[in-house]
Amino acid sequence: MLESANMILYWNRLITTDKTVTFRRPGIVFINTENKTARVIHTAVALAYNLPRTETEKIKNYENVVLEIKKYVEA
Repeated sequence: MLESANMILYWNRLITTDKTVTFRRPGIVFINTENKTARVIHTAVALAYNLPRTETEKIKNYENVVLEIKKYVEA
């Protein structure tokens, strides 16, 4: 975890949420507290033929934690 006056960077860190979320450990999370934005980067190693399925699964699995991060940033 790195933190400065207006930026927070998490990598491979469990995200604590108010509600139960199954997938809570995204690869990288950037939070800009100055302009209240967040970016979530999901990481995966997949073969070329498996890439679309892996990408879809990551997006589906982490959509709830992304919503919780947005709530935190906007508060």
